[in-house]
Amino acid sequence: MKRFLVVLLNLCLAFSAFAQGKDYKIFQPSTWVDSAIANMTVEEKIGQLFMVAAFSDPEKYNYDDVAELVRDYHIGGVIFFKGSPVRQANFLNRLNENSKLPLLVGMDAEWGLAMRLDSTINFGYQMPMGAIDNDSLIYKMGREMGRECRRLGVNVSFSPVVDINNNPLNPVINLRSFGENKDAVSRKALAYMRGLQDEHVVAVAKHFPGHGDTETDSHLDLPVLNQSRERLDTMELVPFKYLFNRGVGGVMTAHLQIPSYDTTLHTGASLSPEISTILLRDKMNFKGLAFSDALNMKGVSKYCAAGEVDLKALMAGNDILLYSEDIPKAFEYIKNAIDSGCIDIEYINSRVRKILETKQWVGLSHCQYVNTDNLYEDLNEPSALLLKQQLAESAITVIKNKDNLLPFKDLGAMKMASVAIGAKETPPFQEMLHLYNRISDFKIDMNADSPVWQKLSDTLAHFDMVIISLHKLSNKNTATYGLSQKAIDFIDSMNKRNKCVLVSFGSPYALSRFPNFDHIVCAYQDEAGFQKAAAEAVFGGIRAHGHLPVTICANYPYGAGVITPPPIRMKYSLPEEVGMPSAAFDKIDLIAQSAIRLHAFPGCEVLVAKDGKVIYYKAFGDATYDNANNFVDRQDLYDINYVNLFNHSPD
Repeated sequence: MKRFLVVLLNLCLAFSAFAQGKDYKIFQPSTWVDSAIANMTVEEKIGQLFMVAAFSDPEKYNYDDVAELVRDYHIGGVIFFKGSPVRQANFLNRLNENSKLPLLVGMDAEWGLAMRLDSTINFGYQMPMGAIDNDSLIYKMGREMGRECRRLGVNVSFSPVVDINNNPLNPVINLRSFGENKDAVSRKALAYMRGLQDEHVVAVAKHFPGHGDTETDSHLDLPVLNQSRERLDTMELVPFKYLFNRGVGGVMTAHLQIPSYDTTLHTGASLSPEISTILLRDKMNFKGLAFSDALNMKGVSKYCAAGEVDLKALMAGNDILLYSEDIPKAFEYIKNAIDSGCIDIEYINSRVRKILETKQWVGLSHCQYVNTDNLYEDLNEPSALLLKQQLAESAITVIKNKDNLLPFKDLGAMKMASVAIGAKETPPFQEMLHLYNRISDFKIDMNADSPVWQKLSDTLAHFDMVIISLHKLSNKNTATYGLSQKAIDFIDSMNKRNKCVLVSFGSPYALSRFPNFDHIVCAYQDEAGFQKAAAEAVFGGIRAHGHLPVTICANYPYGAGVITPPPIRMKYSLPEEVGMPSAAFDKIDLIAQSAIRLHAFPGCEVLVAKDGKVIYYKAFGDATYDNANNFVDRQDLYDINYVNLFNHSPD
């Protein structure tokens, strides 16, 4: 009995620890931190409070400017924006050579490093992640993002976005949010956060206390959230509480005015002690690093002078001042405030201590340089590309599927056409459709003239099935989301006359213009992986099982989503999905190219499938030897004749 009680007690303690979340022990005292603070001047302490903007892109490359700030103002960190991996790594390595303390490095990497850097993986916006039922995939995504950040020397990811997008007119959050349901947002944000922090990358929940129910872009002006404290406590603040109780290392305060907490004119949460200290620290017990949102944004810079805004953000309760417009002025304002007694030096010390404790936790108690050897390969590992594919596949949402039309079954019974609205070149969606069936392709500009739309309509009258895909939509155009009225009229007319499937590669809210479709698929964003997955779902290569993370209209409510039957055709995947390495197939390329050079054949197609998945499919060379550039295409059809090479009958 005694042993039973001990086991039961241990189980209860374990459950309690799980419910409260993992203690990441980011903010721990150490001799390194004590020594560093003891040997810092006041000026060096002030410098630690800033993260300045750095660009490795050739058009905005600013190494000299940033290096000067690091040298003259003892800057503690940088936030990298547009660029490429190797240039950014070299930029950072050079900076650290000239910095007394290693620099804390942050990036907006909400959907991966690709949010800022070329040649890296775009895992997808958070809203399609909100459509995924399996939160373990989101944890894996966060973990992989963390691995890639660390490989590039990035210690802080300004993600996840935990704003609840409960206002369809929101021009700045929209697809960056997991959705409109506070509990789902909380769970998915936690999975994302744990993935990052299990790789020792600090996650930053943003934008406190909640930017989802706004209609103004804080990059352009100061939004006002006119909600009561009771409403905020039971809605916007819920995901923040959830993550605070489970060890998130950082939070970003928003340029967002909330009169129910602070009626001071033109004062956002980021500059309000009532919000960034009393609410955040005292009432919600947040112990981590508070980052101001970028201080060059018009939400604050429009109403407060450069330098002064930095001082206000610091006095409001922020630990790190992000993207200051004028470091020398900000430095002067803060130094004068300390000298005059407006800010106690212990207030500064407490912030610097947390910053240094964070640096220690991410491994910056000594300088670490980024090794650029194989950097691109390390940031694009096949396992990561497979994860990206799995995320896109899991997000595809079949909102309506009358008579279980999808996936298409009897392909020989239908004459099919595909219309890509807004695409100038053949999109990956249409290319993938061709791997399943012979389909007539059409593309039309969103703003084409009326006769062009009419001609297309007349042509499509002869088809049994029309697959309409929407491309290049706007996430911010709250009126039509980039849809032209002519496009809307055309789609409505097609729906009345033809049997149609509508597939949207953009904001779900755009589909509010088409409330009466019988067959409608939401693929969330106009990226190759999502286009490929949508085509496979339509033809049954994969099973669609996403659910809408937001309400589009009465006919397409939150949670809508038809789970289609198990796959009825092969899917196209990476070798890693069946336990084989992609690199092993490089030999096929070499053999095919060598055979063409030796005139064994003018061209060929090679397809490898395993376990119901096509894991390699390429075309090589020409159809003939006459050098007519008649390239072999994966849609080519062949007559196959049996040739008896041994000149005898089989037994």
